[in-house]
Amino acid sequence: MLLCGGCASHRLVALENQVLHDQVAEQHRRLLVMQDTVPNPEDFVRRPGLEDVHRFLDRAGFRHAWSPDQGRITFDYAGRNTTFHVQLRVLDDVLFIGTGAWFGLHEVVGTEAMVSLLATVATANYELLLGKIQLDPSSGEIILSVEVPMRDGLGYDTLVFAVERLCQSADARHPDLVRAAAGRGL
Repeated sequence: MLLCGGCASHRLVALENQVLHDQVAEQHRRLLVMQDTVPNPEDFVRRPGLEDVHRFLDRAGFRHAWSPDQGRITFDYAGRNTTFHVQLRVLDDVLFIGTGAWFGLHEVVGTEAMVSLLATVATANYELLLGKIQLDPSSGEIILSVEVPMRDGLGYDTLVFAVERLCQSADARHPDLVRAAAGRGL
């Protein structure tokens, strides 16, 4: 739409300038939107590994143990109702976050209590929005775990949310499990 200044009227040049101004403004708006959608490298990792998880946990203030050859990160959590370990491991393209030393079948006092405990676990699994309670019959350990998919990357906020929610849920659900194991559930 390039017009020769001597051949075009002032009105046509003004119209052309307005169209170009509008196009530049639209491109600038698109650039700003694109800049907002590009994650900050400090907040998002496209191909995350355990080292990135370690860095995010450090940044969030979680005191934890990690060495590259272990293949896992661990830390202790002390809530209002109980204390337990938290373990983070990368399994293929999933970050597994699970509790340890949280609850065990050795705390169940009898068959009726076992039924009550299993009903409590089923109810909790239905109600939990993030995570699941799992029972390992061979070890007798009951854990709460979250699996965070990392196929398309891992964000700082996502990791911190998952870890905090797992810890809060494990602490909040523990009294229900203790009551059920004692035969005072349902």
